[in-house]
Amino acid sequence: MIVKDFSIAIGNFKKYRELLKRRVGDIIVYVTALMLVCSIGLIIIPTVVQSGKIINGLMQELPDFTLSSAEGLTVAEQFDFEFAGIKLLATNEKDLTEADFGDCAAGVLMDKNKVLMRNFGQTFSFDYKEFDMDGKGFEISKSSLPQYRRYYYLLACIFAFSLLISYAFSYVMDGLLIALISSVICMLMRVRIGITELVKLAMYSQTLPLVLSAVMFPFGIHMNTYISLAFSVIIIALAMNQKRADEAYLP
Repeated sequence: MIVKDFSIAIGNFKKYRELLKRRVGDIIVYVTALMLVCSIGLIIIPTVVQSGKIINGLMQELPDFTLSSAEGLTVAEQFDFEFAGIKLLATNEKDLTEADFGDCAAGVLMDKNKVLMRNFGQTFSFDYKEFDMDGKGFEISKSSLPQYRRYYYLLACIFAFSLLISYAFSYVMDGLLIALISSVICMLMRVRIGITELVKLAMYSQTLPLVLSAVMFPFGIHMNTYISLAFSVIIIALAMNQKRADEAYLP
């Protein structure tokens, strides 16, 4: 069933009407399977692998630094790194603010007294003393970083999992928006279809944009949200045009 639905959703507009027969449970199973395949196979694994390459590169490029709960961050020179919408910045030259993330959706900024963390638009600020859980103090330097390598990969896995959750939430919200826009188009096309049916089709119509987005993500290419929505709306419009043509031949 999932494979058949995928073959239809990817662009077989003549059979799109078959998707209207699917129950809510069928749609949930399909979307879950689609998200897992796209995210694990094409986002999570490449992200973890790519993170390993980035970590090795950062180890070589990082300037000498010392980070302690007592004295904060001391770095020999400003370090500024940006890759695929992720920004890493460490400096003693100024107090960093949320604005220093720029257009990056995720990353870590560190100045003398605090660290700023952003994950998909949400930014959190922490004082270094907050990381001193046992009250004994801590000190980290560039030479001590290799012993924490396993934690880097754990963070990479957590970040990749957060991508999955974010995509799942966006998938549902975008589906509702696509259904709303498609309802207006159906009125203009004079195609009679309920909003519930359009929501069903909206969930399936995002298959092609999601697959394309997942394929491009490991290469640092992000499909614009508006382009993705336009893809889905066009797919539904083509399916509705086929529906109208089929109905014209009904006795």
